[in-house]
Amino acid sequence: MRECLPVVRLVVLGTVLTIASGCAAKSPFISQEDARIVIEVINHNFQDATVHAHWTGKRQRLGTVTGTRTANFMIPWERPVELQLEIDLLAGGGCLTRPIWADPGDIILLEIQTRFNELDCVG
Repeated sequence: MRECLPVVRLVVLGTVLTIASGCAAKSPFISQEDARIVIEVINHNFQDATVHAHWTGKRQRLGTVTGTRTANFMIPWERPVELQLEIDLLAGGGCLTRPIWADPGDIILLEIQTRFNELDCVG
C-alpha cells in the first residue's frame, strides 16, 4: 500500500519556477515500476524550453517543452539523491534550479513562468 507524504513545495527563483515533490513510497521495498521519478513541466512561456536533469555527476536531456504546453518525463530512480533541473529557452536565457532531494516514486512539478529572468537563476 502506498502512502502519500505531505506535498513539499519549494519556490525557486522568485516567480520563475516552482518545484513540488509528492507521494513517495515509504516502504524500503520499492517495485521496479515505482523505481522512477516523474517530472511534469508546465511551460507558461511562449518560447520552447529544453529541460535537462542533473544528479550525482550525470546530466540527462529530458526533452523539449513547446511554448505554452505541458510535458511529462520519467527517469529511472533507485534511491534518494539530490536533483537539479536545467532550463534552456530557445533564443533566450537558461537556468539551473536549486538542488532538491528526489526519492523513487516522487512527482516533480516544474513551472516555467512567462517572465523568465535568468538573473534570478541559481548555480
